[in-house]
Order: sequence, then structure tokens, then C-alpha cells
Amino acid sequence: MSGGAVALGLFLLVYLSVAALAFRRPLLFRLAAREAVRQRGQSLLVVAGLMIGTAAIGASLIGIDSALDSAVGNAYRTWGQTDLLVTAPGRVPFDPAVADEVASDAGVGPLVDGVQAGLEAVGSVADLDRRQGESGIRIIGFDPASQDPFGPFELADGTLTLGDDLGEDGVILSRQLAERLEARPGDRLTVTVEGTGAGGTPAVVAGIARSVGPGSYGLRAAVFAPLPTAQRMAGIPGINVVRVSALGGLESGVEGGERAAPAVREVLERLGAGLRVDHVKREEVRLQRESLEWITSMLSGMSVLILTAGAALVVNLVLMLAEERRRRLGVLRALGLTRRGLIQLSVLEGALYSLAAAVVGTAVGIGAGRLVSERFARSFAEFSQGLIDFEWRFSLHRDTVLAAFAGGAVVTLLTVMLAALRTARMSIPAAIRDLPEPARARRSRWPRVVLVAGGAVLAAGGLASGDPGGRLVGGLAAILVAGALLRSRVSSRTHATVTGAAMAAWSAAMVSSVSGEVDPSVFFTVFTGAVIAAVFGLSIVASANLRLVERGAGLLGRVAGGLRATLRPPLAYLARRPLRTGLSTGVFAVVLAIVTMLAVFLSVFRPRYERDSLGFDVRVTSTASTEIELPAAVADDVLRVEEIATLGFVGRFESSFFKGRSIFLPLYPLTPEQVADPPVRVISRDQSFESDEAM
Repeated sequence: MSGGAVALGLFLLVYLSVAALAFRRPLLFRLAAREAVRQRGQSLLVVAGLMIGTAAIGASLIGIDSALDSAVGNAYRTWGQTDLLVTAPGRVPFDPAVADEVASDAGVGPLVDGVQAGLEAVGSVADLDRRQGESGIRIIGFDPASQDPFGPFELADGTLTLGDDLGEDGVILSRQLAERLEARPGDRLTVTVEGTGAGGTPAVVAGIARSVGPGSYGLRAAVFAPLPTAQRMAGIPGINVVRVSALGGLESGVEGGERAAPAVREVLERLGAGLRVDHVKREEVRLQRESLEWITSMLSGMSVLILTAGAALVVNLVLMLAEERRRRLGVLRALGLTRRGLIQLSVLEGALYSLAAAVVGTAVGIGAGRLVSERFARSFAEFSQGLIDFEWRFSLHRDTVLAAFAGGAVVTLLTVMLAALRTARMSIPAAIRDLPEPARARRSRWPRVVLVAGGAVLAAGGLASGDPGGRLVGGLAAILVAGALLRSRVSSRTHATVTGAAMAAWSAAMVSSVSGEVDPSVFFTVFTGAVIAAVFGLSIVASANLRLVERGAGLLGRVAGGLRATLRPPLAYLARRPLRTGLSTGVFAVVLAIVTMLAVFLSVFRPRYERDSLGFDVRVTSTASTEIELPAAVADDVLRVEEIATLGFVGRFESSFFKGRSIFLPLYPLTPEQVADPPVRVISRDQSFESDEAM
């Protein structure tokens, strides 16, 4: 069952109950409707405040959908119609006859659309006409005779080609490589394949592929060459991959690959070539999902923060309405309305506000979700610096919109109901006369004892668990339990100050403990909870000590006469309403924390060229020779030159970002002098080293 269906079911359950209440108590419903429309300005303010929760849920869910759909969509673009890939260990070359054997097998034929012999390597490309070069470029060799099932290349001028008209030296450049080389059709190239030891192979740009179909293969800068041309570049007569397109389309081919893989393996086992079959498209989908887990976790955390601020704002609005209508509510109580009826009146009015807020909040959430998606796309493009042809998609699903609408309405209404439980407690004579509430008689200790005992159990269980989130909750529970036990022994201000400060300190300690956490879901869960606890802990401290600020304003007033009269009334108002002051402070603090975190997040992804380049402006690379000699004409313009002998690694690489992908990785052996003054900036190191020098 989808999340939208669950949220819609909960929405129907809650609001059908409210509808039944309105049918049973029509007088209360008429009173609630009259209050909702009597003061339109006030109602608009309430709806604007209540919509924050729905907008936060909608923006977060839409952002998550866009991230996941983009990841999956780019996984399909990475491999196009290639569902299975046959390779040898280490990508060593093997006989091209393997592809013919697989294609002609009676058991494989009915399960696949096409089989193609191919060659994939990494090297460098130099455009002799534009005098530009790039290294770490993928060389993709394809067989034009079997290209049709994998789709034609769509060139920038709109023509389609299967590669059989490129000529002896003609190649196709990917859009990214053409932009980086500033290449044009007809340019002369030199292509050097990494690890061959041979010189460069001349080639001619026959066309520039658009990032669709086979032109997006790999999503990275690439040279697409007919198989004989690629073999000449690599200096080998064989192949190192066989691409298999299973029955089905771009996405359904994954299931077709599951059915075709056993038959392909059977052929390979019969040949005894030691080859393996990889479900490359299926694995790419999985890896792309995993690589964007941090975005999902971060957006979820942000939505929880905004939802918390929205809940605090809802409570504040309900308290404001109750205070503004206190005399009228007291008259209703005097006329016979019970406390339960007063709560029902608040729930009915809150349901009207919540429905209106859910509609407005859903619309705002859709717009915010689009904005978040576009911002993430721009940040990712800046982060990858155009190396990855990542296509970001804005996704708007019906289930997501339903979940945002229903979830926002239910959360808002439940918050209104909980706040109404507090506002319904009033003294009828004091409310009618608009006097302060009299001191309440001391309640039974049993509810307090049960809460303290439950908090102690929660604290012990959380602190004993190995989960960081459990320790955060356990520590906060322990602080609240200790505060409840000491409440009667210290002043209210001391109790609130110590409790709030302890909550903030424990939250900061827990964030520090997970700062090196690799799993994004763990980090953002703890981080979100810690931010909420720290913000409201410090808000408690601030609201409890406003009297000190009030006294300070009084002292300043003796110096400046008008300042005292200006500052003391609002400070006195805030100091005598600690609950509302704490909630208001918490709302603004959470919003400020969200804005600050977004600013920090966006700044992290922006390239900092002056810092990262260490003063270098140009990088010259070559795989055709062991030394690079700069022309004498540029000697006067060069202040510093650092030469590094570069090695190239091509293979699977495990990291939190690459997730086991096969990549090209340059390796830089440094001389002792370069180790003492590194020409590259170290951004992180293994924790076993105490410093960069020790590393």
C-alpha cells in the first residue's frame, strides 16, 4: 500500500469523525463556522500559519520523488538498451567470436533484441585544430553492424547514424567532451588509450552526439568509435565487452535481462572462456538510489524541522485565539457548554481552518518542491563541474500530492486538538470578567509519577542502546526526568535554565558523536532531532530569563528616559507568558536554523577555485609521453611549474559516493619535496593519522 493511500485513509478516518461530530452537534458546528468567517483577517492569518506543515510535507516529498526519479532515470540513460554486459576478469581482451556465439545460440535468441561486440577503454583526446585536450576520457567501441537494436546516434545537426557511415577515421564525440574541447565536426583529433604504451591515433570528428539513446552511454565524456577504429586506438585485435539488449524497452529490459542471463551464462560456460555476465542496468539503478540516500535523508530532516516549527506556530495560534475569545468562551461555559463541548467547538473550527490550510499548503508545497528540485539540480551541476551528464527531473505524483494534503490536514488538526485540551481549562467567572486564572489546586501525583517512571525507563533503554538516535532520545528523557524530580527543590527560573541548557548541551554532544557517520540516514536523523531539542532547549532558557533583560532595560532607562518606557511593557508581556514566548522563540529559531543550514549546504557545493587550486591556473596532461615541455613563448607568463608523474587506475572503486563503480582514477606519486609542500589540497584523511604531515 502506498504512502498516499495510507495518508488518505487516515484523513478520511479523522475527518469523517469530525463530520459525524458536526452532524450530532449542529449548534456547535454553526458556532464554529461563524467564528471562522466572522473575522476574515484573523482567519487568513490562522490559515497562513496552519499551512506551513502541509507545505513542508509537500515540498519534502516532491523533492524526494524528484531525486529518486532523477537517479533511476539517469541509471537507465547510463546504459540505454544495454541490459547485460559480458566481461572477463580485469577487463582483459577476448575473442570477438564470443559475441557471435551468444547471438546465434538458439536459447538466447528468443530472449534478446540484440548482441554486440564492443571495446571500452580510458584515454586522452587532443583536438589539434582547437588546441584543447582532455584526459580520463572513455573510448567506446561499437559494432555498426549490430548497432540497430541499441538505437542510432542522434547528432547535434539532427541526423541519425548507426556508425556505418563514419569512414575509416571518423568518430562521434559526446556532448560533454565536445563542449570541453570546443570541438566542431571535421576537427582533427589524436586519441591515446591508457596503458597501451602506443602513441596517439589520428581521428576526425564526424559528429557530436546528443545526450539521448546511445549518445548518453556512461553519462560521461566519451569518444564513440566503430569497433575497427577503437581496436586500432587500443592496439588490440580483440574485444573486452559484449553488450546484450534483452527483450523489452528502456526500463522493462531489466526484467528481460533477468530472464536472458541464465541462457547467456550457459553459452559462456560451454565456451569455457572464464567470462561473467553482469546485470549492469539493474545494478546501476540500485547504486543510483543509494548514492542519493543523503538527499532523501536531508530533505526528510528538513521537513521534520519545518513541521516542528509549524506545530509550535499552530499551538501559538490556538492559544492566541483562545485568549482573544476568552470572554465569549466563558459566557458559553456559563450558559451550559461543558469543557468537552468547548474542546469539540475548537476541533470543529480547527477542522475548517485545517482543510483550507491543507489546500493552500499543498499548492505552496508544489511550488516549493519545484524550487528545491531546481536548486539541487544546480548544486549537483556545480559539484560535478559538468563531468557527469546528470539530468534532473521534476516529479509530481498523485500519491505524493494526496499524502501531502491528507498528512498536513491531519497533523494540523491533531495539533489543534491537543492545544484545545489546554485552552479549555478555564475559570468561568475569571474568563467572563477577563481576569487572570486563579491558582489551581494541586493535582493528584499519580499521573506525574507514571510519566516520570515511563521517562526513566525510556532514558535507561535509550542510553543503553547502541543506536545514536536511541542515545539522543534517552539522554533527553534522562534530562527531563531529572528536571521533574528537582522541580520542587529549586526556583522555576533555575529549573528551566538548567533543563534547557542541558538539552542543548546533550544535543551538541550527540551531533559531534555522529559527525563522522557514513550512513546519511543515521546522521540526519540524529542531526534533526538534536537541532529541534537544542532550539527549544535554548528557547526555554531565553523565555525563563527574560526578567533579567527586563531589569536590564530598566537600568538603561535611567540613562535614556524614553528607552525604559519603550522596552519594559513588551518585555513584561513576554516575561509573564513564558509558554507563548518559548513557542514563538522556538518557531523563529527553527526557521533561522533551517535558513542557516541551507546556506551552508549550498556553499559546500560551490567550487572554491582559489582554495582548491593552491594557486595553480592551468593543468597540462599527456598520456602520449612521459614528459611535458612547455613552449618557450609562455615562459614569461609562468610563475610556477609543478611536474607530477601520473599513473592511471581503471577498475572498480569502493567509496561512499562511487559505490563500486568502474572508473578512471589518476594516481599521483609525489617526490619527498612535494610531500613537504603538496601541490594538491588534502580535504580529508584517514583517522589513524593525526595530521597532514603524519599522513
